[in-house]
Amino acid sequence: MSKNFAWSVLGLTLLFSIVLFGCNEDKQKPLAGIVDAEAVFQKSTLAAAGMKHIDALNTEMQAKLAQMQSQLQAAPEDAELEGKLQSDLFALQTRMDQGQRQIAEKINAVFDQAVEECRVAQGLEVILPKQLVMASRPEADITEAVVAAMDKSTVDFSDIKLEESAPAAAPETPADAATETPDAAASAEEAAPATAPETPVDAPAEAAAPAETPAN
Repeated sequence: MSKNFAWSVLGLTLLFSIVLFGCNEDKQKPLAGIVDAEAVFQKSTLAAAGMKHIDALNTEMQAKLAQMQSQLQAAPEDAELEGKLQSDLFALQTRMDQGQRQIAEKINAVFDQAVEECRVAQGLEVILPKQLVMASRPEADITEAVVAAMDKSTVDFSDIKLEESAPAAAPETPADAATETPDAAASAEEAAPATAPETPVDAPAEAAAPAETPAN
């Protein structure tokens, strides 16, 4: 009985030692970081630039929609125009959705990179979203560090537009036309002498008809 009691005391001592050691380690350095993603996107200047570009695209879209409505009101019975405007509207909405998605993908890529950089820099094992954490120490929150890491990056949103750029004309066309023109002229000059001799050959053939009259 006393032997079992001794083992129990020893086990409890070891357990408390592990718990206390773990707690002391946690106080020195947290193993998990917490990020408030919503706050990051609200504070980040890079995210704000992306939202500003979305607003610009939306303003452009509203202007195009107003122009389409004016055209339709000017010719309400033009079925062909109505069909064209509906097709243009669908293409415009599709391009707007694509633009918003592309901007979000660029921002999210920078966000993920910033989170990983902060995790490595601070020697953390894992990063958790703040919305899933019930309680934590203040120093575990690395939201501000993620914002600073994001804003060190630069992203160009100017390539995201409502309309695709028209393909440039091939520069070889004028050069080809210039080189083909002399060849065509030379061919015309060569063909002219070949047909010219046919007229004098046919003329004597027709002149032979009066020679048969004395024979009769």
